[in-house]
Amino acid sequence: MTRFVHGSFTDLRVGGEELLEGQLEGKGGASTRFVARYHVVEPDERLAYVYDMYPAGRHLSVSLASVEFDDADELARVRALVAEANQQNSDRLEAVLARG
Repeated sequence: MTRFVHGSFTDLRVGGEELLEGQLEGKGGASTRFVARYHVVEPDERLAYVYDMYPAGRHLSVSLASVEFDDADELARVRALVAEANQQNSDRLEAVLARG
């Protein structure tokens, strides 16, 4: 599965927003949208944000995420994991959309 990104931006500051919009390849090419607002930004230490997920144009969920990094090595490991986790999330989303 491939996600085609149509638009994205990140304003990584307190009150800033992040947007990622795209379309999944295959199975009807459903659209996806991720919208986040940052509430805590402590560079290389901590992030807290609220995000909404919109698969196929419908609101699916609102979530609160809080991430803390103990040291630079941990931050580097998390950055590497994020890419893999994003692909896994996209695969799960595609499965949900395929079920209708």
